[in-house]
Amino acid sequence: MKSKLPLKMTAFLCVAAVASCCKITPPPARDYRNTEASGKVAAELKELNVSGNVESAWKRTVDKTFVQLNDDNAAFYMLFQAIECASKRGDKETARHMLTILDREMEERRAPKLRSGREIPPYQPSLQVDKARAQAVLSL
Repeated sequence: MKSKLPLKMTAFLCVAAVASCCKITPPPARDYRNTEASGKVAAELKELNVSGNVESAWKRTVDKTFVQLNDDNAAFYMLFQAIECASKRGDKETARHMLTILDREMEERRAPKLRSGREIPPYQPSLQVDKARAQAVLSL
Protein backbone atom coordinates (compact mmCIF):
# COMPACT_ATOMS: atom_id res chain seq x y z
CA MET A 1 0.00 0.00 0.00
CA LYS A 2 1.33 3.40 -0.96
CA SER A 3 1.77 6.09 1.66
CA LYS A 4 -0.54 9.06 1.35
CA LEU A 5 2.02 11.47 2.79
CA PRO A 6 4.14 13.26 0.20
CA LEU A 7 7.88 12.67 0.41
CA LYS A 8 8.64 16.24 1.53
CA MET A 9 6.13 16.01 4.37
CA THR A 10 7.62 12.70 5.51
CA ALA A 11 11.12 14.20 5.50
CA PHE A 12 9.87 17.21 7.46
CA LEU A 13 8.25 14.98 10.08
CA CYS A 14 11.47 12.96 10.45
CA VAL A 15 13.55 16.10 10.98
CA ALA A 16 10.97 17.48 13.42
CA ALA A 17 11.01 14.22 15.38
CA VAL A 18 14.81 14.30 15.64
CA ALA A 19 14.82 17.99 16.61
CA SER A 20 12.18 17.44 19.27
CA CYS A 21 14.43 14.80 20.87
CA CYS A 22 17.12 17.41 21.23
CA LYS A 23 17.55 18.61 24.80
CA ILE A 24 19.48 21.65 25.95
CA THR A 25 19.85 21.89 29.69
CA PRO A 26 22.21 23.55 32.17
CA PRO A 27 24.99 21.37 33.57
CA PRO A 28 23.97 18.94 36.28
CA ALA A 29 25.58 20.67 39.25
CA ARG A 30 24.21 21.45 42.66
CA ASP A 31 25.89 24.85 42.75
CA TYR A 32 24.36 26.05 39.46
CA ARG A 33 21.13 27.79 40.42
CA ASN A 34 20.51 30.37 37.69
CA THR A 35 17.48 28.49 36.40
CA GLU A 36 15.67 31.53 34.97
CA ALA A 37 18.58 32.57 32.74
CA SER A 38 19.43 29.00 31.78
CA GLY A 39 15.82 28.25 30.85
CA LYS A 40 15.71 31.28 28.57
CA VAL A 41 19.05 30.40 26.98
CA ALA A 42 17.98 26.78 26.49
CA ALA A 43 14.80 27.86 24.68
CA GLU A 44 16.75 30.26 22.45
CA LEU A 45 19.40 27.67 21.60
CA LYS A 46 16.81 24.99 20.86
CA GLU A 47 15.12 27.31 18.34
CA LEU A 48 18.46 28.46 16.93
CA ASN A 49 18.73 28.31 13.16
CA VAL A 50 22.19 29.40 12.08
CA SER A 51 22.14 30.19 8.39
CA GLY A 52 23.77 32.63 6.05
CA ASN A 53 26.97 33.89 7.62
CA VAL A 54 27.52 31.16 10.22
CA GLU A 55 30.62 32.87 11.61
CA SER A 56 28.91 36.09 12.71
CA ALA A 57 25.54 34.54 13.64
CA TRP A 58 27.08 31.85 15.86
CA LYS A 59 29.64 34.26 17.38
CA ARG A 60 26.78 36.62 18.38
CA THR A 61 24.95 33.65 19.92
CA VAL A 62 28.07 32.57 21.83
CA ASP A 63 28.72 36.09 23.15
CA LYS A 64 25.07 36.55 24.16
CA THR A 65 25.02 33.19 25.96
CA PHE A 66 28.11 34.04 28.02
CA VAL A 67 26.62 37.40 29.02
CA GLN A 68 23.21 35.93 29.92
CA LEU A 69 24.57 33.06 32.01
CA ASN A 70 27.67 34.71 33.49
CA ASP A 71 29.09 31.20 34.01
CA ASP A 72 31.63 29.80 31.55
CA ASN A 73 30.96 26.14 32.34
CA ALA A 74 27.20 26.49 31.93
CA ALA A 75 27.60 28.47 28.69
CA PHE A 76 30.03 26.02 27.09
CA TYR A 77 27.93 23.07 28.23
CA MET A 78 24.74 24.43 26.67
CA LEU A 79 26.47 25.67 23.49
CA PHE A 80 28.01 22.23 22.88
CA GLN A 81 24.50 20.78 23.21
CA ALA A 82 23.28 23.26 20.57
CA ILE A 83 26.00 22.01 18.21
CA GLU A 84 24.89 18.42 18.81
CA CYS A 85 21.28 19.46 18.05
CA ALA A 86 22.32 21.10 14.77
CA SER A 87 24.13 17.91 13.82
CA LYS A 88 21.11 15.74 14.70
CA ARG A 89 18.95 17.96 12.49
CA GLY A 90 21.23 16.97 9.63
CA ASP A 91 23.18 20.22 9.34
CA LYS A 92 26.58 18.66 9.97
CA GLU A 93 28.56 21.21 7.93
CA THR A 94 27.19 24.10 9.99
CA ALA A 95 27.68 22.10 13.20
CA ARG A 96 31.36 21.54 12.31
CA HIS A 97 31.82 25.26 11.69
CA MET A 98 30.05 26.07 14.98
CA LEU A 99 32.36 23.63 16.82
CA THR A 100 35.46 25.28 15.34
CA ILE A 101 34.29 28.71 16.51
CA LEU A 102 33.43 27.45 20.00
CA ASP A 103 36.78 25.65 20.30
CA ARG A 104 38.50 28.94 19.40
CA GLU A 105 36.49 30.69 22.13
CA MET A 106 37.53 28.04 24.65
CA GLU A 107 41.21 28.45 23.76
CA GLU A 108 40.96 32.23 24.17
CA ARG A 109 39.43 31.78 27.62
CA ARG A 110 42.11 29.27 28.62
CA ALA A 111 44.86 31.83 28.00
CA PRO A 112 45.88 33.81 31.10
CA LYS A 113 44.91 37.48 30.91
CA LEU A 114 45.93 40.64 32.66
CA ARG A 115 43.30 43.05 33.91
CA SER A 116 44.30 46.15 35.90
CA GLY A 117 47.77 44.71 36.37
CA ARG A 118 46.44 41.45 37.84
CA GLU A 119 46.50 38.09 36.19
CA ILE A 120 43.09 36.48 35.80
CA PRO A 121 43.27 32.70 36.16
CA PRO A 122 42.68 30.83 32.91
CA TYR A 123 39.42 29.00 32.34
CA GLN A 124 39.43 25.30 33.20
CA PRO A 125 36.48 23.37 31.73
CA SER A 126 34.54 21.10 34.04
CA LEU A 127 34.18 17.40 33.39
CA GLN A 128 30.58 18.03 32.20
CA VAL A 129 31.83 20.52 29.60
CA ASP A 130 34.42 18.01 28.36
CA LYS A 131 31.70 15.35 28.06
CA ALA A 132 29.34 17.73 26.25
CA ARG A 133 32.12 18.62 23.77
CA ALA A 134 32.84 14.93 23.20
CA GLN A 135 29.14 14.28 22.50
CA ALA A 136 29.07 17.17 20.02
CA VAL A 137 32.15 15.84 18.23
CA LEU A 138 30.73 12.30 18.12
CA SER A 139 27.49 13.59 16.59
CA LEU A 140 29.40 14.96 13.60
